[in-house]
Amino acid sequence: FVLKQAKAFAERLRQSASQVSGLIDNAYRWCLFREPTEEEMELSREFLIGVSEFPEEERLQQFAQALLISNEALYID
Repeated sequence: FVLKQAKAFAERLRQSASQVSGLIDNAYRWCLFREPTEEEMELSREFLIGVSEFPEEERLQQFAQALLISNEALYID
């Protein structure tokens, strides 16, 4: 279930922004209902555009999955 939702979320993100920073901002707004911190933005950018053995599409899906299963997304403060 989570993988299917992460794939759908990644596709929605891919279509939402032409630049990585916009994509990250949308991901945090839609999933966690807030803007990413500077540190989160930098770490997310490094993950999404950094050197990796995984293709870009798979990295985006992994990023979406990480947000969806984060404690912040699962539990309301």
